[in-house]
Amino acid sequence: MKRSTQHSRRTFLKRGAGAFGALFVNSLASGLPVSFLLNPQRATAQAQNMTSQTLILSTSSRGDPLNVNVPGAYREGVTNNPHLETSMASFGGQRQQAASVWCDLPADLRERLAFFHYSPRTAAHPEYRQTMTLRGSLKNEAGNGSEMFPSAVSQLAYTPGYHLQKEPIPLCDSDLTYLSQPLQQVNPVDLQSLFDPADGALANLRGARDQVLDAMYAEMRVNGNSAQRAFVDRYALSREQARDLGDQLGDLLSRLPTDEDDLNNARDQMIAAVALARLKISPVITINIPFG
Repeated sequence: MKRSTQHSRRTFLKRGAGAFGALFVNSLASGLPVSFLLNPQRATAQAQNMTSQTLILSTSSRGDPLNVNVPGAYREGVTNNPHLETSMASFGGQRQQAASVWCDLPADLRERLAFFHYSPRTAAHPEYRQTMTLRGSLKNEAGNGSEMFPSAVSQLAYTPGYHLQKEPIPLCDSDLTYLSQPLQQVNPVDLQSLFDPADGALANLRGARDQVLDAMYAEMRVNGNSAQRAFVDRYALSREQARDLGDQLGDLLSRLPTDEDDLNNARDQMIAAVALARLKISPVITINIPFG
């Protein structure tokens, strides 16, 4: 697979203190995707209509029962934990019975939740790979091979000019492949190496924002077209937005690790996932919440 303008997870971690780390800061400061800053010519009229999001998926090779007691699971043929208190609430515009912990979530969050119910027809944990590929029925974007569910979703959700890469980012130790090749796990605490707190870049992004946008507008006046200029105008952050975003991300990263005796735990993974989602690295990030 050719990578003329893309970088692997290993690259962005190893080079975090150098020029590539500066690209992430510039992306945060300006609101423009890293992939666009690497190659502005990729911005097209089609890219202006993108409504991309980042999916954070919890996976487990130990077979955690994530589907149990969730909305849509209370029906014939499904065994739920009978000791959990349940309630009725609206999820995605439909009233559903679920464990009260789901129903207690804020209403705006419940309306955006999606639950995928899939019966793997197996109770053997060693069949994790077969389950994640839906018994080989999931194919890659070319219709070939056997793709894992997070990787297939990542290929479908990838938006050029918005996401840096198609490959999902695994923040947990559950096996994950992309185009049949294993993906390297990214340790959440290592993400702090992307930014040097000493330079104050995250504390105040307004200066970096002005420099990036001034340079980008100068480039667009000479070599850009109307679609590219509209792209910059749409996604450019205001000074106040850049400052607030830097404060929020700096606060997130400063919390890592949350437990010095349990590095890269579920809480660390969730914090890192939010940070990576703000950086628009990949359409899919995988974590593991061990509660089964």
